[in-house]
Amino acid sequence: MLESESNGVAGSPYRDMFSNVILKLQEDQTLQTLFNRWWRELGGAGQCDADEKGKKDVNALSIANVGGVFVVLGVGLLLSVIAAVVEFVWNERQQPAAVDASKVDCLRGSMLTV
Repeated sequence: MLESESNGVAGSPYRDMFSNVILKLQEDQTLQTLFNRWWRELGGAGQCDADEKGKKDVNALSIANVGGVFVVLGVGLLLSVIAAVVEFVWNERQQPAAVDASKVDCLRGSMLTV
């Protein structure tokens, strides 16, 4: 058989109908016949094994093969750092100057008490 577990569509009004039809197809060996036809006779299952035997030279991945990934990651990292710096500068310019002075005084006071 294809699979030993039961088949069904959970929560569907057609669940019982599909389950009964699949059970009937399993009982009269129709599913096994289809499996044999498509996977054994037409070479669906063994085709990959035959292709593997014909390959003589398999190359491992090198930096030349995956170098583009690192370029994309580097550019993305650079753009994100630039965006973070621009956002920080933008937010600092939007805040009033009096708030900045009070922050500096607060930091100075906390550093002197340490």
